Amino acid sequence: MWLRYIFFSIFLVGSYPGYTQFNEKFDDNELLANPLWNGNTDHFIVNSAGQLQLNATVAGESYIFSAYNLLKDSLEIDLYFKMTFDPSENNVSYIYIAADNENRLESNSYYLKLGENGTNDNIQLYRYENGMPTLLGSGAISAISKDPAQAKLKIRITREGMWLFETNYAGGNVLVSEFELMDDEIFNFPSQVYFGIYCKYTSTRLKNFFFDDISVKKWERDTVPPQLVSTKVLDENHVELTFSERMNPVSSLRTDIYNVNSNLGNPTVVEFGAEENKIILEFSQKILSGIEYVLNITGVSDYSNNLLNTQASFFFAVEPDKSDLIINEILTDPFVGGEDFIELYNRSQKFIQVKNLIIRNESKGEEKIINQDKILRPGEYISISKNIDFLKTQYVTPENASFIQNELPTLNVSDAHIKLLINNGQEIILIDEFEYKEEYHFNLLNNTKGVSLERIQLTGESNNPDVWHSASQASGFATPGYKNSNLISGGDAENEEITLLNKSFSPYAQGFDPFLLIGYKLKKNGFLVSIKIFDIEGFPVKTLTQNLLLGTEGVIKWDGLNDENSIVKMGWYIVATELFHPDGETRHFKQTVVVGDKL
Repeated sequence: MWLRYIFFSIFLVGSYPGYTQFNEKFDDNELLANPLWNGNTDHFIVNSAGQLQLNATVAGESYIFSAYNLLKDSLEIDLYFKMTFDPSENNVSYIYIAADNENRLESNSYYLKLGENGTNDNIQLYRYENGMPTLLGSGAISAISKDPAQAKLKIRITREGMWLFETNYAGGNVLVSEFELMDDEIFNFPSQVYFGIYCKYTSTRLKNFFFDDISVKKWERDTVPPQLVSTKVLDENHVELTFSERMNPVSSLRTDIYNVNSNLGNPTVVEFGAEENKIILEFSQKILSGIEYVLNITGVSDYSNNLLNTQASFFFAVEPDKSDLIINEILTDPFVGGEDFIELYNRSQKFIQVKNLIIRNESKGEEKIINQDKILRPGEYISISKNIDFLKTQYVTPENASFIQNELPTLNVSDAHIKLLINNGQEIILIDEFEYKEEYHFNLLNNTKGVSLERIQLTGESNNPDVWHSASQASGFATPGYKNSNLISGGDAENEEITLLNKSFSPYAQGFDPFLLIGYKLKKNGFLVSIKIFDIEGFPVKTLTQNLLLGTEGVIKWDGLNDENSIVKMGWYIVATELFHPDGETRHFKQTVVVGDKL
């Protein structure tokens, strides 16, 4: 047997589909054409998965074969097999790669033996000549001594007689070098040979043999560069790269060909992952959430020395902490044919994994876990519903709207206590909560069916009625998965204790400042606030609050209605605010606002 390093340096090249001498995918659901199989064809079926499956009725042996023309050139042979048992001499399969006679026992042939007694079952290649079998090479010991015993197998045969075996014992598409050998007798076979499948079985294994994806074709040199399929942050020091094929360790395991911006630099260690198409980069600096890193790769190559220079981005997603995510929009009374939805917003600077978040309706003691793998970027929205297709069509959402299809707990139309939670493995952490009430909708809306409640401000607590308002009519009464229609982006209260966040508004114009937001930012707790609205002549029109206990920061909303629940006339109004603290401190503010028509 030749040493593996010879195989690496001289003979190993990749392949892509070439002229096929024999090709059987079993996708035509029969064995009598394209190609034609002979022998015990009534002992086999093509199952619903599109695989050849043994379907015998009593214990025994079954053999089918199909003729093909053997090309006198370098060959590539592909196949997949599975036996849902631990093989033995009484339950075993032989796959004939090439036989010069229909009768396998009277032929000269090359075949794979799949199984034996004991626990050392492996793939074995035999040459059968003049009635005598000769073992040419073997795969890994005990690789198929299990249930299921399976492998995807690739055999490449050079014109000089070098046999190169690659396998994936999980049935996957990335194969690993298994063994090599020299034997050129196959090219002395006649032009027409037979591919065959033989099964020997007891009464308990009548339907437990499976075969698929068989082909024999010319081996063509690989000239296609590998592709970087994905980047994945494993933890704060490791990134996994997945390529489209096995990578050459000579070039791919160098640290200097990988470089990352934002002070991450070159990895200190580069090694293969579980398979040779996966490469793990280890960095001495910690990978931080909130940064989108850019990885530059120069000079990585596959085993055919096809070079790849590429660039990719990656980021570190973490579980949310309290208030990183907020409940941002909710619909509990959908149109006929639709479903409730809850929208979340990431107001942190982190990349947040939403999978395994818990959405709970405390009012009913019911909860659902988000089972979709989704990363929420800083400043990104995500709408969650059982029927996202309805949302997209009913509300004509933009292309950048983001959705997850997932069940929600039952939400009453009138009220619900929604909690957003995460189980960090040690405890259940409350991320955000909102005690919804139907009365939070705009007073002048006669019908709120299909109308969502939106946050009008992204700061502060969700459990504040003044930060919620009905979605605008202009938006279609909901904005699932994207920016809210009533979002206020006015000033803040950083330099003043009481601030009008918008200097004008119009209760008539849903969707463009349809209300006034009064922001407060106080140096201590315990203030009581009383707010009255006066017209320009000094007559009171609205008592907005009376001795309302405040926190240190938040907003209070005036929707433009007077004490009789009617919209006030257009014009200038005075907002008179009094702050009183039990320690005796009193503050007064007078500010003006314009109530307009359709701004």
